[in-house]
Amino acid sequence: MRNDPHLLIEGCFIACFAMEAHACYIYVRGEYIFEADRLEAAIAQAYEARLVGKDNIHGGRSTSTSIAAPALYLRRGDGAARIARRQERHAAPQAAVPGQYGPLRLSDHRQHVESIAVAPTILRRGAAWFSSFGAKNNSGTKLFCISGHVNKPCNVEEAMSIPFAN
Repeated sequence: MRNDPHLLIEGCFIACFAMEAHACYIYVRGEYIFEADRLEAAIAQAYEARLVGKDNIHGGRSTSTSIAAPALYLRRGDGAARIARRQERHAAPQAAVPGQYGPLRLSDHRQHVESIAVAPTILRRGAAWFSSFGAKNNSGTKLFCISGHVNKPCNVEEAMSIPFAN
């Protein structure tokens, strides 16, 4: 979200297409003010370019299906202070999707930014490329937060199955 918020937006389009969803709600914790600002600006650019929402350049429809282009919404959280006080938190609205055995049911499709943002790259480079990272039955990449008693706290993306040593 910090360096390339458009990658997350592209991943949201893919996820909405796959689920035939008409809206995407992105929740950002309150501590991530800069990231939320960047994402909000990117969403505004997508609306200005008419890539999302009811007035999109495809006349309200995506190019390859009959579902409408998704609307994107950013929901800023209250941050850790409010969570720590155990006050009420609001979740993103639930979308109606077909149930496995027929009738519509309310379903909450929540994914982490990490999963959604990597989808466009996987589609461009292929599943074999992504699976080439890590070990058999534990492939791909993962974001790790290295903190605590370390010389250089940081966030890194590494292959799954990477050993962590003292």
